[in-house]
Amino acid sequence: NTITTAGAISPAAAAANAAAAANAATAAATAAANAALLQSTHEVLQLTQTALRRLRQKHLILKKECKQYEIQNLDLKQRLALSEAQSAGIIAAAQAALEGGGGGGGG
Repeated sequence: NTITTAGAISPAAAAANAAAAANAATAAATAAANAALLQSTHEVLQLTQTALRRLRQKHLILKKECKQYEIQNLDLKQRLALSEAQSAGIIAAAQAALEGGGGGGGG
C-alpha cells in the first residue's frame, strides 16, 4: 500500500513539502524584514548621534552664556548695593538737613 508508482508522491509528503516551502518563504521574508529594520535602525541611530552632538555643542555654548550672565548679574547686584547705600546716605543727609532746618526755623 505504501509503494507508489514511479514519480508519484504521497499526499502527506506533498503537504510536508508545501509546508517546508512556506516555512522557507516565511524565513526569507522575515530575514528581509529584519535586514530592512536593521538598516532603518542604523539610520535612526546615526541621526540620533548627530542630534546628540549638536545638543552637546549647544549645551556648551549655553553654559558659557550662562556663566557670562552670572558674572553680569553679580556686577549688577554690586552696583545696586552701592546705589542703595548712596541713596540711604542721601536720604539720611536730607532728613538731617530737614530736621536741623526745621528746628532752627522754630526757634
